[in-house]
Amino acid sequence: MDRVIKKSRFSKKRILLVGGISALGLIIIFSFVFTAGKSRLNVNSEHITISEVTKGPFQEFIPVNGVVMPITTIYLDATEGGRVDEVYVEDGAFVKKDQPILKLENTDLELSLANQETAVFQVFTQMQNTRNNSKQNTIRMLNQLADVDLTLTEAERVYIANKKLYEQSAIA
Repeated sequence: MDRVIKKSRFSKKRILLVGGISALGLIIIFSFVFTAGKSRLNVNSEHITISEVTKGPFQEFIPVNGVVMPITTIYLDATEGGRVDEVYVEDGAFVKKDQPILKLENTDLELSLANQETAVFQVFTQMQNTRNNSKQNTIRMLNQLADVDLTLTEAERVYIANKKLYEQSAIA
């Protein structure tokens, strides 16, 4: 009742897989063969001049006007604006990491920095004046305390002397 079912070596799935891989391989091979070593330049046909070839003197150079576009363009932003004071690197030169390109001069920033330094010195001077005033106040208070102690000592001495004189009935 059970019978053996023969498996086919070429199933639909296997045929599609092998065919797809083969097609992809052929596409890659054709693209390498037909584009190897060739470059393409699209030029507007209105800018091309076609004329008859003639015999004449050999020219070493041909003056051609064109526009050259860089492969990559990098824009730099300065955190603070200013006037360019000195240029260290010319246009088109290669630069290394952390290499200065130009020197900016910003008089507004320099003035602001000078004002901030002045403000810091003023605060420092004010702190010194406050410290000096505090020390002078402490000295004045200590002098007043010494005067009060002296007055108290003098008053105690007079009190004791008067008390002895009162006990001896020398004073009323």
